[in-house]
Amino acid sequence: MCAAVREVKDGDLKLRVAARAYNLPLGSLQRRVKGTVAGIGHCSGRKTVVSARDERALADHCLLLAGRGFPLGRQQLRSLAVQFCKQRGGYTLTKSADDTGMLGQHWLDGFLKRHPALAICKAEGPSQASAIGLNTAVVDRWFNELGNFLRSKNVLDRGDKIWNFGESGIQLTFEPGAVVAGKGAKAVSSVRPSEKGETVRFGACTNALGKYIPPMVLFKGKQMSATMTDSLTSAPEGSLIALTESGYITSEMMVRWGEHFCKYKPHSSSDDPDVLLLDGHSSQVFNIEFLNIMSSSNVEVFALPPHSSHELQPLAKSLFKPLKNKWDELAQKAFPPDHRNVSRSNFLKLFKECWDTVATVSIAQAGFRACGIVPFDRSVVSTEVFQPSLATDRPCAASSSANDVEVSDVVADIPDQVEASGSKAIAEVNIGSSDEV
Repeated sequence: MCAAVREVKDGDLKLRVAARAYNLPLGSLQRRVKGTVAGIGHCSGRKTVVSARDERALADHCLLLAGRGFPLGRQQLRSLAVQFCKQRGGYTLTKSADDTGMLGQHWLDGFLKRHPALAICKAEGPSQASAIGLNTAVVDRWFNELGNFLRSKNVLDRGDKIWNFGESGIQLTFEPGAVVAGKGAKAVSSVRPSEKGETVRFGACTNALGKYIPPMVLFKGKQMSATMTDSLTSAPEGSLIALTESGYITSEMMVRWGEHFCKYKPHSSSDDPDVLLLDGHSSQVFNIEFLNIMSSSNVEVFALPPHSSHELQPLAKSLFKPLKNKWDELAQKAFPPDHRNVSRSNFLKLFKECWDTVATVSIAQAGFRACGIVPFDRSVVSTEVFQPSLATDRPCAASSSANDVEVSDVVADIPDQVEASGSKAIAEVNIGSSDEV
């Protein structure tokens, strides 16, 4: 096209001759020679509201915001495009865009087609504390400490010695999944017993080889009913079933689980300790009786950084979500006739089926591998997960002393101090028998 336009403008070839010689559409060549269409690239349909160059800049801005944890919704993007046009200048917006402050839906559809790197996705919702806590400085320091600790205990990359305990919750109802319905249907309903049911907490523990400790299940209350007591036999074999007033794990329950863990974990003839990774909850980390039980059983406790379990806890990465998905599937199958919530008396039966299906060797190994713990590999944790923390980094006030400190150094030190306060507490408390403490 470029050569054909040049030869026609120079008078070397006639318009029709050049079109035949270069195998180009006559109309396309003519518009470029006359200047009706700028450039020599492909051009079809009406001109876009926003120029190609500015659209690329807008797309880059969308990717930057999404990486920092502030992705734009459809209407936000359409509104931002209007602001973008007004800021750049030189654009004539339609009356509709001026009145609504947004470009149209057709522009958005075309914008997404022209920039395939962008897509409409379902966003996750990490809390602000998680966004701040999961940053490069914290994770790098934690991996360095964990690596040095595992090497000092001679258990680096030993899957039989590295364990993870975590807890989550299941509601006594179910979430409807994807369904088959008429194409183009505007409202598809799947009736369920209630919007929210009672939450039952459960605790899981596995090592990196896929050896599971029987789970712990916690109900809210003070005393078990007769029907609930009868249902205990349907729980996974060896499970620890208990009641707490709040329904959540307490320091006393953590002590009971510590005894449960020591009972079921394999006993080795070597002097190398087991290492138990915890999420840093106060009932687990700052619990002297629990830590002494671990110490007396040659188990070393190591805490995850605060607000990082969604990326660094193996069970959260591989077990909890598929287990809850299986629960929704089984609960929906088991109770369509009367449309009632799952009761406490039949919860354990369904939970056992979920546990037996999901608590597999491959799931456990995948969790430790995805977190870079076994095999030990810091690079497994993608730098993309740190993007939201960049939005919360802010410079400190300028120092009045003669010795100026770099802002980046000050900001980098803050998360280190937070993380260090959690891991050092374990090392100081876990020192042997309760008499010594």
